[in-house]
Order: sequence, then C-alpha cells, then structure tokens
Amino acid sequence: MKITLIKANMHKRKSKDAMQPLFAAAIAAHTRADVELCLYDDRLEEIPFDEPTDLAAISIETFCAVRAYEIAAEYKKRGVKTIAGGFHPTILPEECLQYVDTVFVGDIENNWGNVINDLKSGKLKRIYRNDKLIEGAKIKFDRSIFEGKNYGPIEMVQWSRGCPHHCDFCSIKAFYNGAQIFRPIDDVIKELSNLKKKVVFFVDDNLYFNKNYFKEFLNALVPLNIKWTCQISINITLDRELVKLMSLSGCIAVLVGLESFNPNNLKLMNKQWNISNLKYNEALSILNSYGIMVYGTFIFGYDYDTKDSFQNVLSFAIKNRLFLANFNPLYPMPGTELYTRMENENRLMFKKWWLDKSFYYGKSMFVPKGMTAEELEDGCFNTKRKFNTWKSIVYRSLNPIIHYSGMQQILLYFYINWVNRKGVYMKQGIGLGK
Repeated sequence: MKITLIKANMHKRKSKDAMQPLFAAAIAAHTRADVELCLYDDRLEEIPFDEPTDLAAISIETFCAVRAYEIAAEYKKRGVKTIAGGFHPTILPEECLQYVDTVFVGDIENNWGNVINDLKSGKLKRIYRNDKLIEGAKIKFDRSIFEGKNYGPIEMVQWSRGCPHHCDFCSIKAFYNGAQIFRPIDDVIKELSNLKKKVVFFVDDNLYFNKNYFKEFLNALVPLNIKWTCQISINITLDRELVKLMSLSGCIAVLVGLESFNPNNLKLMNKQWNISNLKYNEALSILNSYGIMVYGTFIFGYDYDTKDSFQNVLSFAIKNRLFLANFNPLYPMPGTELYTRMENENRLMFKKWWLDKSFYYGKSMFVPKGMTAEELEDGCFNTKRKFNTWKSIVYRSLNPIIHYSGMQQILLYFYINWVNRKGVYMKQGIGLGK
C-alpha cells in the first residue's frame, strides 16, 4: 500500500527556499513499515498525479485551500482517495468534505494508525477526530521523508504545540484552546544531535511558557553548540536571566509579535500585556544586548489604526535595526474570535475570502474603521517595500550584534533578508491558487 503526502502551496509558482513541512515527518514517524510513503511539496516541485498511489494525504492551511482543493480534484479524477488534515480542515471540516473524501480533525498522532487500517480494509471513514490532547512523548518525527528535497538551509524542529495566550486574531487558540503540549526534553535533544544542519528554527507557536521548564530546556541546548531561532512572546524580556541563557544556548534571533503601538488596539486583540510592564524600545535593547536579533511582526487594521500608523511603525523598525519585520493587514481567520466579531459587525468583505476568486494576497478582507480598505492594502505593501529596500537592509545590517557574532550570522542575515525581500514582491497581488 502506498500513501502520497502533499504539501499544498498558496499559488502555482515554485520556490527554492521553502522550509521543511513537519507534518510529513510526523506522519512518517507514525506510519507502519509495510506502507510506502512519498512526499511531494507543491511549493518546490510538480506533483506527478499519474503516479500510482492508494491515498493522497493533503495538508491544508487556509491560504492554500483553493490550491489544495484543485490538487484533490486531480487525484479524484484518477480514482485516488483523498484525505485532508491541518488547521483548515480542523476548523472547517464540512467545507473540506465537499472537496475530499476524508477529513482528519486535530493532531494526527492518536489516530493515523486507524486511517491506515481502514484504508487497507476499504472502510475509510468520512471524518477522523482526535478530540483528546496528545501526550508530548507521542510527538515524533522521521526526517528521512525530506531526503532529496531542496529545502532551505535551516532545520525545522518542534518542542511544543499550542500557546497559553488568547489573542483574538490567532488560529492557534482555535486549534488548541490555550493548551500547550511539550515533548520530553531528552527526545528533542536527541533529535537535535542527529541533525546535519546546525541552524535550527523552533516552530513552536510560543517557545516560552513555564520558566523552570524553559530553563531546563535551555541548559540542555548549551552543549550542542547549535545556532537557533524561535517565536516567543515579548514578556521573555522581563527575565534577563532567561534571555542570557537563551544567548548562551545558541539563540541568535527571535520572532516577536509586537503587533501595534496603540494600547487600545492591543486591548482589542486581547494582548494588552504586550507592553504592560516593558516598553518596546527597552525590550529590544535587552534582547540585542545579549546578541539576539529581533524579527518584529506588526498588524494593521485594528479600530484605532489610521493612515499615520504605517510611517510610525516603519520608522521604529528601521531605527531599531530590526533583523526582519513584517507588516500585514489584519487577517480574520475562520475559527477565531476576530472572524466572528467581524462577521457579527457585517465588516467582512467576502463571505469566504479563502475561496473567493476576486481575493488576492495582500488585499483587505474587511472594512477597517480608521481608513479605507484600499488605504490599508496600499499602506501595508508600501511599508513592506520600504523596509526591504537594499538601502534599508544594509543600514539594518550595521547593528553591531550581527557583526560581533561572526561571519555565519552575517551571511544568515543577508540570506534571510534576500528571501524576505523576494517574497514581498512575489506574493503581493497573487490570486489564491493561481
């Protein structure tokens, strides 16, 4: 029996810098030996639809839904069964069942064996639900599934799933409802020790939760002599001891959701704690003082944003020499409190933007209060464009922490900024699935 794993793309253009899709390694680790597995990443390569297989298992994110449904249709034309999993099928299983034979709701670890058994007996169910939180020890990855793929130079690794915060725009909350699941630290260390590449991105939704457990994790990383980055909440800077230990364990950069300078906006997004105890300038200074670069992300379109918000944020990001920054229009994602609120206020511009043929990447999904939808779209794109000029990239590279950390970090800085700059121009205006 053969199962083909598919990572769907947002559009049909191919890339040379995509990162490893960990869902495939998780499935590979929980697939019994008598089942043949192969992976096709729609971001990197053409999918050989005529290649014989018994099941096409498609990972779907909301921005990739149109393309994923097209892929499913191609397999169904050939009589191949299809199953969809990931965030989008978990939030909208009934929608997905209009396009695929089977939907997997939740994490795969507890139920994937049942899918294989039912497929083999010809009794594949319409929906498989994983209603229970999985045990961290069950989260495992088999990276052999990535062999021969031209992924970027950074290894993707996961320690935990979920996030303790309850930001109204975040689909992670809709998926895990505030829970956080941790793999045993020894399992993660063993995996890291066997990696070929020595730059790691921890894909955790928020790497910091419990101080003592995080400290244990960081101490275990120190002997490995790796360089790593992660997503983490700004409140980590309230504990300089942990920031120092992050640096000692190899942390070179963090992605931090700065979101907004307006406390009223932060309150709307249920993230008022973001600057409650420490101002952004001070927080960035603390991270930089320990040699940690900052990738700041910002959201525009909340009710207290105006046209002036863009320039204020852009000036801040360049002045503080952020390693990277992203300036996105607010995205009401299905299943979030934000989406429900926008729907109740009749402010959504599309019933289902992810399926609407007139929607394109970067377009406003809703009617903002402090500016027009067109001003929101143009403001975000122009801010991205200005931040990613070569002049800005060179100026931001003069941050001493980049140069004091050695040639590897300098090269990493310019490589990632080049990738980010290219992505800004490539994605803007692309219709989903086109």
